[in-house]
Amino acid sequence: MGKIVGLDLGGNAINVTAYDGTGFLIEGMCELPSLVREGPETCVNQLTAAFARGLEETGWAAGDIDAVGLGSPGPVSGDGVLCAAGATNFGPCGYENFDLRGALSSALDLPVAPPNVGLRTTPAYNDANGKAVSGAATYAALDSLTSLITS
Repeated sequence: MGKIVGLDLGGNAINVTAYDGTGFLIEGMCELPSLVREGPETCVNQLTAAFARGLEETGWAAGDIDAVGLGSPGPVSGDGVLCAAGATNFGPCGYENFDLRGALSSALDLPVAPPNVGLRTTPAYNDANGKAVSGAATYAALDSLTSLITS
């Protein structure tokens, strides 16, 4: 399993963690303001800054990262698109049908796991660590499937 950065987006803060296949590498709380009420562009910029903070904390380079795990308030589709009404605690700031996962993936030029994937089976991990685990699980499953199909 590769190197994963987990980002948990909330109404006030973004929590960051990192997972290398053996354990979580950021001790304590590592967070930045989410600034979600300033709109989607600012929010994605903050998520990008949080990702960079995760790299600083671990000493990893962006090229070392295999995937990003993302958590977001809902309702959100399995593809990472917020519902027509927007996210529950972001306010009416242009999040209606916003492709959060796609925007972050484009900004980072990395695969981003759909928000909250895997949390039905790991409800205790509704935080940044859970997002890293979810991202890792998604990445590992897709990598295995790709290997199976191409071999």
